[in-house]
Amino acid sequence: MSWGVDLWDQYEKLLQYSDQGIDYVKRVESFAKERIEIEQEYAKKLRRLCKSYRGKDHDSKHVWIKLFNVVVNETDSLAGQHELVVENLQSKVKEGLKNLAREITSDRRKHMMEGSKQLEHLKKSMESLERTKRAYEKASKEAEAAKQAFDKADQDFNLSRTQVDKV
Repeated sequence: MSWGVDLWDQYEKLLQYSDQGIDYVKRVESFAKERIEIEQEYAKKLRRLCKSYRGKDHDSKHVWIKLFNVVVNETDSLAGQHELVVENLQSKVKEGLKNLAREITSDRRKHMMEGSKQLEHLKKSMESLERTKRAYEKASKEAEAAKQAFDKADQDFNLSRTQVDKV
């Protein structure tokens, strides 16, 4: 496994992964929102049920009527607990998820901008590298040709030392 082939830049996959994370946080936020609505509706209906059955028989001496009133009161208390669940879900969970999604989205946007700048810098560097490589290859070929011409002239006994040095 080499860096240049197998472990190359994964910028696009990173963007996709972070986008999936944001979508997931929004999905959990949506779940919390729907749960809040269901809990509110349930608590409201329990309160309405208790109100309609809360008794005119409060002073009754019959045990079954007292027990029924206890059940109605406990159901009303249960409605209150569901209302507390709603308050906690709204204040802690939903708002926290909303803030988290906003923060992650903002951070992602900043990192995307920085990543784009870095990709542009990488592209310019690669272009500069290619230009330098071509210039080096050209200079290398010219140097090799000059060395061969010099060696050929140096081997030629008909040329004077001054003529060889000019080559």
